[in-house]
Amino acid sequence: MVISTSILNSTNREESLLELNNTKTEYIHIDVMDGIFVSDKQFSIEEIKRLNDISKKKLDVHLMVEDPLKYINELSNLNIEYITFQVEIDKDINEIINTIRNLGYKPGLAIKPDTNLDVLTPYLYKIDLILVMSVEPGKGGQAFLEETPKRIEEVNKIKKSLTLIEVDGGINDKTIYKLKKANIAVVGSYIINSDNYKKTIKKLIKKSESTDIIYLFTDTLIKIFLVASIVSLFFYLSYSIKEAYNYSVNGYDGFLCKAGCNTTYGMKAFWGAFLGQIILLPLELIDTAIPVIILSIIFAPVRLIINKILIKTSK
Repeated sequence: MVISTSILNSTNREESLLELNNTKTEYIHIDVMDGIFVSDKQFSIEEIKRLNDISKKKLDVHLMVEDPLKYINELSNLNIEYITFQVEIDKDINEIINTIRNLGYKPGLAIKPDTNLDVLTPYLYKIDLILVMSVEPGKGGQAFLEETPKRIEEVNKIKKSLTLIEVDGGINDKTIYKLKKANIAVVGSYIINSDNYKKTIKKLIKKSESTDIIYLFTDTLIKIFLVASIVSLFFYLSYSIKEAYNYSVNGYDGFLCKAGCNTTYGMKAFWGAFLGQIILLPLELIDTAIPVIILSIIFAPVRLIINKILIKTSK
């Protein structure tokens, strides 16, 4: 995963950009707002061109505007990698995509948290980037929406193989690990408000490559418990059937039924004994869960250590 740093909330954008030039951020994220699609108004064409002149990084432009072509046509011959615009606008999406590509840039579509992903379907073959908003667009500093990882998974199912996924909103060192199935993380306030951009971005990249210990623990616990429970259930049901059959044939005290024990009695005994075993099933699952939880507590940190070793050796 790579970082695209948003300078939206910087009090001195040019100064922030000069510092970002010496970091491992891949892109500079520019959030253009027109005061119509969203209430705020940010980044004029003149400011974008001025920032472009001092940036050593490629620009990643996100147009939160009602009329993208008005801006796109003014952004020719700049050091831009992506121009992304909102899929919700009432304009000719295909025309805008073609205009971006004709300028030599990569087109992308951004989608709000509550917008149905089906609206992306007609354009999936024509875009290079899908920007998943993990906050409502238009204002920096919002909290990360917890349903975002599931939305990323859904986007991965419909996107084309070469299309990248970018995520924007509320991303910091506590949330970036949740974006493992994305390609680009847009981070703004967490970096811009820090004392050292270089160290903060390095920390984010490291966090994006590792796994949160709580997530790892719960993930491991659930998987092991489910497998153990299914196996335990299979053997317990097999045992219950066997015991119920023995009871129906041999009687409760183990004595063989005499010739007078008819089939009706035998079946009643079988089902009675079988249901008795099923009633005890929750207790059996609890007995299974206790050792599984103990094993998971031991195994989760081991997985984390192995994960960190693999990350270091892959660099």
